[in-house]
Amino acid sequence: MRKILILFIDIFRPYSTSVWKRNERERYRVRCVNNGYEALRRHLPVSDTEKRISKVDTLRLAIRYIKHLEAVLKNEEHIYKCRCFHG
Repeated sequence: MRKILILFIDIFRPYSTSVWKRNERERYRVRCVNNGYEALRRHLPVSDTEKRISKVDTLRLAIRYIKHLEAVLKNEEHIYKCRCFHG
């Protein structure tokens, strides 16, 4: 019975200040990372009607887009015969 009572108290005891601060820092870090992905998505050539793309797909599309822009800079004709985003 005593172990159950101690376990019950441990479960409902408020976090210590250091644990609360650590959790808050982690939540802030995750928000910043997610904001970074959203900012990147706004610069990528995707249809607004598409559903939100995953973080991995965001990075993959960013890589393809950067390669496309490099090709355009090397050869301006690339933009007319571009197949970078077709499959």
